[in-house]
Amino acid sequence: MILRLYLLFICLILSAGFVSTDNSYCKVGGGCSNEKLMSIIIDLQDEARQAERQVFENYQNCTACFSSPCLNGGSCIPEGNNYSCNCPYNTSGSNCETVIECRDNSCGQNATCFVANHQINCVCKLGYFGDDPYHAGCPLKVVQSCFWGDPHFITFDQLSYGYQGTCPFIVSEPCSSIPGYPSFSVRAVNTRWEKNAQ
Repeated sequence: MILRLYLLFICLILSAGFVSTDNSYCKVGGGCSNEKLMSIIIDLQDEARQAERQVFENYQNCTACFSSPCLNGGSCIPEGNNYSCNCPYNTSGSNCETVIECRDNSCGQNATCFVANHQINCVCKLGYFGDDPYHAGCPLKVVQSCFWGDPHFITFDQLSYGYQGTCPFIVSEPCSSIPGYPSFSVRAVNTRWEKNAQ
């Protein structure tokens, strides 16, 4: 379009009688032949067509992203005559067309869903464990607590307690209650043995 306007401008100048040939100006009928003017116009038209073709080819090459093919906030990256999309973390597809969202059934029981790295991820909630939080879910984590000894207690984690009273002894309990988790305590009770007891 710009080249056509330029060509039209040149033609108007030529028709007004001002043409530069060999750094000298001539007026119509004063040393410039119609053949010479036509030759200049034809050369300019050829140059304009060639430039227009080149601009169009370059335009096609640099406009692979012109139509904004990447959806949902994806950014377009031109790659020659093609493109690729840099998609947000919660989308997938070649044009970021699929929005990934956690739903009620995205994870198994007692598992928490979150979206990262273009996929749904499931992790067990605090206090639960499981090898397959996606399908099987996460059962309550159970840790066996045992202790033995007389007159000292040795717990499952090899800690020793030297308690010999007759009141129950609290071996373990949480420092404070955690919402959503049952309260617990592990208590030891000493029993007096009679001398004749076996």
